[in-house]
Amino acid sequence: MESLAGYAPEMWAGTLKRHGFTSIDADVLKAPEPGNPGALMVRARTRT
Repeated sequence: MESLAGYAPEMWAGTLKRHGFTSIDADVLKAPEPGNPGALMVRARTRT
């Protein structure tokens, strides 16, 4: 997976998992224009 500003999606997924989140999905979306930063999108659920 691609990283954004040194933060890989796997790092965020691991952090969320350690804090009790489940069903974690983390991805970097490419910017519409080359050279611009993309967006880190993360979705997770908590246990109820």
